Amino acid sequence: LLYRAMGEYARALPLYERSLAILEKALGAEHPDVATSLNNLAELYGVMGENAKAQPLFERSLAIASRAGSPETIWRAQSGLREVLARQGRPELAIFFGKQAVNTIQGLRGRLTELERELQRSFLRDKEGVYRGLAELLIEAGRLPEAQQVLAMLKEEEFFDFIRRDARADPRTTQSALTEQEETWRRRYEEVSGRLGALGAELEALRRKARLGLSEAEERRRAELEADLRVARLAFERFLAELMREVEAAGAARAREVGERGLVHLRALQGTLAALGEGVVTLHYLMGEGRLSVLLTTPAVQIARSSPVGARELNRRIGEFRRLLQNPRSDPLPLAQELYRILVAPVAEDLRQAGAQTLMVSLDGALRYLPLAALHDGEGYLLERYRLAIFTEAAKDKLRDAPQPGWRFVGLGLTRPVQGFEPLPAVREELEGIVKAGVLPGEVYLDDEFTARRLRDSLDRAYPVLHVASHFVFQPGTEANSFLLLGDGSRLTLRELKERDFDFRHVDLMALSACDTAVGGGRDANGAEIEGFGALVQRQGARGVIATLWPVADESTGLLMRSFYRLRERERLSKAEALRRAQLALLRGEVSGAAGEARGLRRTDRPAAASAPYAHPYFWAPFILMGNWL
Repeated sequence: LLYRAMGEYARALPLYERSLAILEKALGAEHPDVATSLNNLAELYGVMGENAKAQPLFERSLAIASRAGSPETIWRAQSGLREVLARQGRPELAIFFGKQAVNTIQGLRGRLTELERELQRSFLRDKEGVYRGLAELLIEAGRLPEAQQVLAMLKEEEFFDFIRRDARADPRTTQSALTEQEETWRRRYEEVSGRLGALGAELEALRRKARLGLSEAEERRRAELEADLRVARLAFERFLAELMREVEAAGAARAREVGERGLVHLRALQGTLAALGEGVVTLHYLMGEGRLSVLLTTPAVQIARSSPVGARELNRRIGEFRRLLQNPRSDPLPLAQELYRILVAPVAEDLRQAGAQTLMVSLDGALRYLPLAALHDGEGYLLERYRLAIFTEAAKDKLRDAPQPGWRFVGLGLTRPVQGFEPLPAVREELEGIVKAGVLPGEVYLDDEFTARRLRDSLDRAYPVLHVASHFVFQPGTEANSFLLLGDGSRLTLRELKERDFDFRHVDLMALSACDTAVGGGRDANGAEIEGFGALVQRQGARGVIATLWPVADESTGLLMRSFYRLRERERLSKAEALRRAQLALLRGEVSGAAGEARGLRRTDRPAAASAPYAHPYFWAPFILMGNWL
């Protein structure tokens, strides 16, 4: 079949080439119809595996279409470059052009929002491959939040039986988020192509008028424009060449990232592990092109194991696992067991021999978006076997710090609706229940009382426990795009949190029961990973942080957090053990709310939900403890 197809392509090739030559002769080399023909020929070269011939044709088409302002032709050229560059093994550059293609389509799609839904769906139907192709590249690169955002654009609507702590933007009008470096490239790209567009529009007007005759001044202007366009086209070609060099050079940041994780200092951890008590070990994961390395450190020994899976394949599985986990009607168990075999099985016997009880885990790449608690060994979840904590460089010097005696609590939350965001009715009970039930002494500030000033004042008053329950919007790209929604309706961005005077040095635990507070993604101009909320507050002094990996359900979150504080205080448990038991309570149906059946899984959807409405990992797995777990 392949041989037959290649023969058909070979027979079609001279027809495409002849069509292009005819159009160039009849309409001129810069006509928009020529750009369409260039795309067609480039696509044929692409399916024939002639990528070196396809790429310059797509580039030329992009230049012509940019000059003519033809978005349909532009996105095809951009998407074609994505495919060609991906086949050439140039993923960063392919991602850049893939994002440009998706955003060009989204610009067209945004104009159709008043049409009937079926017409809007038909517009998107033949373009889904552009979105999915970009998402696949992002997943393979371990940039899962960005992939998730792109795939969300394909969803017209999503129904669950509970309120989630996330903001759901209209998928028809959102844009694929760019990293700061990509935004720099985009601005330069727009600057160059914008000059082409302005010059080209004026020249086309003069060419149309030339049929009726031009004045001498107009003839001179036409000659000037043609000369300017030749220069502009050369500038565009130089820009593309420079862009490709620059994007590929940015990949060197991976080497720095690995170096910064402090792997050379693992032996120094052994003293810390011994001081933390019996059964405490660390697991460091390192993703490579052909294998996953697992470094186990105990107070006595260090062991290296590996799994024969490369980063790209592992990223795909992690992405699929997260997709399943975020749908509470899915069955993630087979993939949970497969990922257990990859990640934990290589050291399972070592952990048993070491008597491991608490795993401090340092995660690499896309593994940061994976809830280890939801991995399954065939008999039970990892949560049922071990206490889990995320080891972070930001908190490594605070691991031995004993918690302050007599925790005092301040809760900050949003309950009311804000434009673009759902109300969170369970937040009031979540926070006030902790104080009014006498679990912890403290104060609660809701809605208009929850302001940036109140947050700073709470930090200044040195409350050991700071609990924030609101919406958090994580936008892959830059710290200026991701923000915590405050109770008064204002927004506190990650950049403002970093740059303004928020001092977390007195905080034993910051609980962030919003959504996506643990994740980060994208790279800034210096190649440094953009941090999630949880990592950032640790860098600013917090010893331990409870954060989340995806949008969480409102009511079950309240139940889990109240259970966590009650267990920690009444039984004097560590933060890690209290969180583990609170999660197990949801898994086993030991806690439930009055409206649990309505906002959890309905009995008609899953029979097991009758006794344990929050047993699906969606409800309990996204909560992770970072840093100091004592």
